Amino acid sequence: MINLFTKVKSLISKDQETYYDETLYHSNGNIMYEGTIKGTEYYGFGKLYNEDGTISYEGEFKDGLKHGTGTCYFQEETYVGNFNYNKQTGIGTYTWKDGSVYIGSFVDGIKEGKGELTLADGTRYEGTFIKDHLEGVATATYPSGDIYIGEFRDSIAIGRGKITFANGDVYDGDIIKNCVPSGKGTLTYADGSTYRGDFLNGAATGKGIKIFSNGHKYMGDFKNGLMHGEGCYEDETHNRFEGTFEDNYMLKSYHGIVLYPEIGKYEGPLQNSLPNGDGIFIYDDGSIYKGQFVNGKMTGQGHKIFANGHKYTGSFRNGKMDGEGLYDDGVALYRGVFAEDFMTKRFS
Repeated sequence: MINLFTKVKSLISKDQETYYDETLYHSNGNIMYEGTIKGTEYYGFGKLYNEDGTISYEGEFKDGLKHGTGTCYFQEETYVGNFNYNKQTGIGTYTWKDGSVYIGSFVDGIKEGKGELTLADGTRYEGTFIKDHLEGVATATYPSGDIYIGEFRDSIAIGRGKITFANGDVYDGDIIKNCVPSGKGTLTYADGSTYRGDFLNGAATGKGIKIFSNGHKYMGDFKNGLMHGEGCYEDETHNRFEGTFEDNYMLKSYHGIVLYPEIGKYEGPLQNSLPNGDGIFIYDDGSIYKGQFVNGKMTGQGHKIFANGHKYTGSFRNGKMDGEGLYDDGVALYRGVFAEDFMTKRFS
């Protein structure tokens, strides 16, 4: 311990002699400081204690101030790392009472620069901190296993980013407060399906297009991730149904394209997913029918052009010429009554 004479001498002469293993005390008798003293200042390695005897700092000193590397104790919180004249500046680790931990760069006691912050619930943030806040592009890993890589403002995930969900789904697009998909984006499902379009509060809501893993497609309205509203559904064979959907089910189809393998293609109004109303049917052999349909069959008035150039205008029933009509073979016109595609009575 420094004797009184040496202390007085140091104060008067500004002596810079170094004293090792010294101990200073608080007025209540508890230890205040243990370590090296240079002149009258804390210097080198030492320990500081509070009046109640608890340690407040252990580490390096310079000119009486915490400087270099050390550990600072704040009640139930700790900082381990670099100090610059009493300020937490440099690389360090701060541990809070609740178990949250920050490892990274500090300037004057606040998070500044590259760092990693792990909250008590397990959420981990990695990126650049500016004035204690996470800013710019950073990474957040959540307790659920979801991972977000994207923009942050004032430590809040907002802007644009990519979320890889624990179930394998991946979202890439606009983000609102607290990493919630909202705006324009693309969701790729774990099963290979993809959705591209509008999102609201974390779910596909608005206009969008979804391509299913089996090749089916839907383009139209969505609500809470489901086909809901007006839309167009197309299957793997390119049958297309336009109609009204609710919670992923088609309530009503009113227009579409229906393919008939090795026969042809229908385009027009639908009822219960069947051709109904005025539509067009294009055969694989080049023949074309334009006219009325009932319950999926050419029934009513219509006009048909055959692959050989012949034409028929008149009444149809169940897909065949049936009733009164006019037949043109390119040489003559035949008006009469037809049944099952044959003329049974000629008028002229």
